[in-house]
Amino acid sequence: LRQLSLTRFCYLIWQVLAKRVGREHRTEKSYINWIKHFAQFINYKSPGDTKEKDIKYFLTHLAIDRKLAPSITAAISLTSNR
Repeated sequence: LRQLSLTRFCYLIWQVLAKRVGREHRTEKSYINWIKHFAQFINYKSPGDTKEKDIKYFLTHLAIDRKLAPSITAAISLTSNR
């Protein structure tokens, strides 16, 4: 697989989100920001090298270290499984 820059990867995600009806710009920006936070958390590993445990560690980090509400981490988890 060809390595993508984070900017290019986020742009591709945004294109997919933009095609979905009913997505507000605010929601799209939120998704992109979570992707950037996740990329930083896993030290910018390639998407192909990312494992399920990376996602679990990230969600645990958000819940414990960042003290996000369980409903937010659950919502992030649900969107990552789509």
